[in-house]
Amino acid sequence: MIPKSYGKANSTKIALAVSGSLRALMKILAPVAYFFTLISNGVSKLFPVKDDEPAITEEELYDIIETANEEGVLDEDQQVLVSSALDFDDITVGDIFIAKKNIVALDIDSQQEEILQNIKNYKYSRIPVYRDNIDNIIGILPVRKFLKAYIKGEVTDIEDMLIQPHYTKSNMPIDDLLKEMSSKKLHMSIVVDDQGKTLGIVTVEDILEELVGEIWDEDDVVSL
Repeated sequence: MIPKSYGKANSTKIALAVSGSLRALMKILAPVAYFFTLISNGVSKLFPVKDDEPAITEEELYDIIETANEEGVLDEDQQVLVSSALDFDDITVGDIFIAKKNIVALDIDSQQEEILQNIKNYKYSRIPVYRDNIDNIIGILPVRKFLKAYIKGEVTDIEDMLIQPHYTKSNMPIDDLLKEMSSKKLHMSIVVDDQGKTLGIVTVEDILEELVGEIWDEDDVVSL
């Protein structure tokens, strides 16, 4: 370990000290290196390697990250972020969605006072709206749009304010869903089963938290 530690601490100094002899060896051994390069190329042609094979495996990459953390190249937060990025495409919607029993939703026939009380209690910026039961979500109510109309006395039918719901399956990878939601400028998706019944919801925030950790917002409680 002593030569390794000394070399790391004085890499520039040592490199300059041995550069002359290394350069001389490179010139002396150039014909030998050329000869073995020809042999290597000839063998490679006999046993071609597929171009799509990765130069480094996922396991080796995890080992590199762990080594970088142990040697102080990455701090703990950076290691967690890099590891989360590697795991990101392995996570599905089913791993992170909010279950149906925990959804805050509104009946399309709700009165204005009920809607306002719901907004006051939960402080969500978007609320799913259903007809008859929660398995029939017909849209997403933008709270800010509703409040603006309410203040101006222009609220007549909230169905006119609803955003078309987006549906997804629980087995969809979250990186694919994030791309889809970003391209359509969506913030929420309804998770459904094969029969179209509601399983839960997933938001862009839920997806991003898998990458960067907990995202604090105004309705979170701060523990002191």
